[in-house]
Amino acid sequence: MPLPKRKVISSLRKPTKKKSSSQNQNVIVIKNEKSGTIHLKDVVRFEGKPQMVQLPASEIRRMQKHLRVLLVIDQFNVGGTETHTLGLARELMRNGAHVVVAAKTGRMLDAFAALGCPVYTVDFVTDEFKENLERKAEIIDYLKLIIRNENISLLHAHQWPSGLFAVQAGKEMNIPVVFTVHGFVDDALIPLVKQCDTVLAVSQSIVKTLKANHVSSILLQNGIDVSEFSSHKSTKPYVRASWGIDHNAPVVTYAARLSFEKADISLAIMEACRRLIAGDYPELKQIIVGGGHHKELVQTEMARIQEEAGVDFIQLAGESLHMCAYYSASDCFIGTGRAALEALACECPTIVAGATGYMGVMSKELYAKAWETWFCDHGPSKPWTVEEFESDIKSVLELKEREREDLGWVGRKFVEDKFNVHDTIPALFDVYLKHLKTLPSTERAAIRSEIGNR
Repeated sequence: MPLPKRKVISSLRKPTKKKSSSQNQNVIVIKNEKSGTIHLKDVVRFEGKPQMVQLPASEIRRMQKHLRVLLVIDQFNVGGTETHTLGLARELMRNGAHVVVAAKTGRMLDAFAALGCPVYTVDFVTDEFKENLERKAEIIDYLKLIIRNENISLLHAHQWPSGLFAVQAGKEMNIPVVFTVHGFVDDALIPLVKQCDTVLAVSQSIVKTLKANHVSSILLQNGIDVSEFSSHKSTKPYVRASWGIDHNAPVVTYAARLSFEKADISLAIMEACRRLIAGDYPELKQIIVGGGHHKELVQTEMARIQEEAGVDFIQLAGESLHMCAYYSASDCFIGTGRAALEALACECPTIVAGATGYMGVMSKELYAKAWETWFCDHGPSKPWTVEEFESDIKSVLELKEREREDLGWVGRKFVEDKFNVHDTIPALFDVYLKHLKTLPSTERAAIRSEIGNR
């Protein structure tokens, strides 16, 4: 039975104009043409004609001493937003920022703690994944305590409802608040992001939806660490052996939160694989990676489909922090959003299917559409069917070795060129530093002193 649907955002019909690479690679400030010197105050108080110049490395280092960022997410769960935030924290630290993370405890807590940054557990949500409004005042006071203790200069929120508490705490402490919108936009989110100093959007579809709700945003796509996500083909037989899968068996992997539309997709893939097993691929194996509200429904349907097939061919792996192994050991991956990018970076042939529709086997002809809809996770695409899954999975499994290698190489090149985290971080630094630079040094010092005395 189909699961309930959620309100989703619309797609952007016209792609946002792409910034030049020089704009993304340099931090820009205003130079005082009369004196020839660069100071923070020159950004807001300059005489003469302003001139755009590249910020010297020494000035970047000086500014980064003031960049102490508090990243806030709902919970240390395993998911796209959480994985993005983990990579973001790592890159910010590599670039000299002091990073602090706050979220409700979860499976990814140890991964964040392993970065070596301060990590605070805050019960933003209840055990039923609802906003913890009964403890709202207590949570906001705790966030303010973290801001004081860590001398935070900027707060970056990523989700609702944790953002609800974070935005209020940031405003009360008089520090800039940045909010990244990663997915669904609803009536509760709009008034929240309107209170923020800067709103970031990870896809063109989100930019359009926010604009329709009178919210200006900056398009800043998620970045993938291509050194972490790369093909490990040599480990394929060992990984499969650990899963009890024959080296020559075709393996189809689906990874997503098993909730709402994405749980429905897992059911359709299981049926498509059952049909392939009954036909040309009797040895086919399927792996489902993820957890969520409808996991029990997926387990029930899995048992029914395997009984009908007469063979146990599905492994429900649950949540995993080691997705690179799954991408590298699979013959075909099905997913959306960040997971699709990770699979492409690992050179795994990828079928794109997400909460808002179906795109099929990812190829260079579909890259523009994929980026516009964030790989069918945000903007609407054509509906998926079991027949399409069956046909596209079969076409991937029938690829010759050279065709597979070419498809994998092109996919990785696409991620390296457009979604490399090392290229997106400078643009984010530019957003962060803009807020620090707009405060004259004397005012910033007074605010810091006030925070320290509270």
